[in-house]
Amino acid sequence: MAAIAGILFDKDGTLLDFHAAWRPAYQSAAEYLHKQFGARATAAKLLAAGGYVAATKTWRADSVLAAGGNEDILRLWESVIGAQFDAAMRRDLGAIFARAAENFRPTTPALQTVMQKLHARGLILGVATMDTEAGAHRMLRRFNLTAYVDFVCGADSGYAAKPAADMAHAFCAARGLRPEQIAVVGDTLADLQMARAAGAGLVVGVLSGAGARETLSPYADLLINDIGQLPDKL
Repeated sequence: MAAIAGILFDKDGTLLDFHAAWRPAYQSAAEYLHKQFGARATAAKLLAAGGYVAATKTWRADSVLAAGGNEDILRLWESVIGAQFDAAMRRDLGAIFARAAENFRPTTPALQTVMQKLHARGLILGVATMDTEAGAHRMLRRFNLTAYVDFVCGADSGYAAKPAADMAHAFCAARGLRPEQIAVVGDTLADLQMARAAGAGLVVGVLSGAGARETLSPYADLLINDIGQLPDKL
């Protein structure tokens, strides 16, 4: 295997606590749509269609809410309701999703230390998220990570969505890396399938987000509880 020279991280569930940020945002968005459409759009119905399992307060690992972008979620909910959202609704829902940033929490208290250590080793670090690119930059600024991250892309950056290889290949192209020189770190099947499709040299699954050991292990070279373990495992 080629020496690892770069690491591409997913954001939510990998760097940030997915549940703390997105459960209240999705709940608020679903309640907003219930007010707009009534019984056709109960919050429970919309959340369940997106992959939320209310009985266990968990998410299906391959679900739209766990691994999709904002536009994927809106298209799904439009199909469930049987109506198209107008421009005003889309603006309101986008604002609700953007407020998820108010609840950003790191998956490990050592997040900044981990990124600092990896950067100090000369590794090129990137973030590829199904949130917006602006959302990723807000996260980096909030947790003082901007100096360590050399590449950022989101669902609105113009690349095909995960699990396609495009985001990983864009990272390689931007930083002069070959796919076999990068590690991809993520918490969902879409993250790990992207890594495999791209030909990543190392595929790392983390158990701090929406994915479970049994769903991630077939695709991962390495499984860790959270990225706090990553410097010692590499």
